[in-house]
Amino acid sequence: MAKRVSVDSWLFTVTLILVFLGLVMVFSASAVMAKERYGSGYYFLLRQVGWAAGGIVAMVVAMKVDYRRYKHPGVVFSMLGVTTLMLISVFFLDRAHNTHRWIHFSGFSFQPSEVAKVAVILFLAFFLESRINSMNDVRNTVLPAVLPTVMFLGLIVLQPDLGTAIACAAITACMLFVAGLDLRYLGYGFGLSLIPLYFLVARVAWRWGRITAFLNPYSDPQGKGFHIIQSLAEVVLSSRAAHRFYFCRHRGRARPAGVAGSSAAFRDLPMAWSSHRAPHSGCVRPPAGCRNHQHGGGAGLHQYERGVGAYADQGDPAAVCILRRLVAVCDSGLRGSPAEHH
Repeated sequence: MAKRVSVDSWLFTVTLILVFLGLVMVFSASAVMAKERYGSGYYFLLRQVGWAAGGIVAMVVAMKVDYRRYKHPGVVFSMLGVTTLMLISVFFLDRAHNTHRWIHFSGFSFQPSEVAKVAVILFLAFFLESRINSMNDVRNTVLPAVLPTVMFLGLIVLQPDLGTAIACAAITACMLFVAGLDLRYLGYGFGLSLIPLYFLVARVAWRWGRITAFLNPYSDPQGKGFHIIQSLAEVVLSSRAAHRFYFCRHRGRARPAGVAGSSAAFRDLPMAWSSHRAPHSGCVRPPAGCRNHQHGGGAGLHQYERGVGAYADQGDPAAVCILRRLVAVCDSGLRGSPAEHH
């Protein structure tokens, strides 16, 4: 009788932590929108909790199955075939957000490209096990090993979904490295991949626009650069709030003070409900002034200007600079160009 392999407690714990952090990020990104559209800020969170619970149950069930059962050729090649069929079928289905990534069925939807990651792992584990002693044989080992991945990459890029394609390529590289492939062959593969990457990134306008927006977010402050600009402001706001919290504690105050004496710097950001930070008490809905400002009112602008004035009084020129530029960006449609507010 085969010896039972114990559970890797570290891997199990890390998996649960990642699931928890994912739930926090979902709540952070969706709480305000869910409150406005569905009447409950927990709408998307509860849905995601259900899927997370289902995933954990599936993981526990899979842990009870002997992994050697997956070595059967029928399992491996059936997985490859079904995944390929699904990756092709999405091109004959309706577009979602101008892409062919999703399969929708009776209220359930999923991306075949995510299944492709599992299929690649199963195939490489099955194929490379019998070729451990000939890993550097390019003709009989390396090329047959990467062929399914290359096929998947082509179909995924056409959806288009470059990020998932890169993830599949990285999984393949890791599997080959663990199996013992010489590093020079991985280097050759990386070098060859730079050619299609150049055409897929630098020659595609909207992808290249994301790169340039990251390098210079103020080139498109109300579009691609908005969230980057807001992130910069959040760094200043968070560090400043932490600084004030330190002094509040030593002065015997019960809670930290934020911009202009508020209890949370979150509320002093333009369009704060799109904040990247995790939600916390009192910060799961947009402030009324900001909402009014978005629809043409000026209340939000005056609120932010008061916050900037509070920073200026405390001698924080970096925060003043960033917040003033954010105010200019947020108000550009009401008063004119952002340059007028510097």
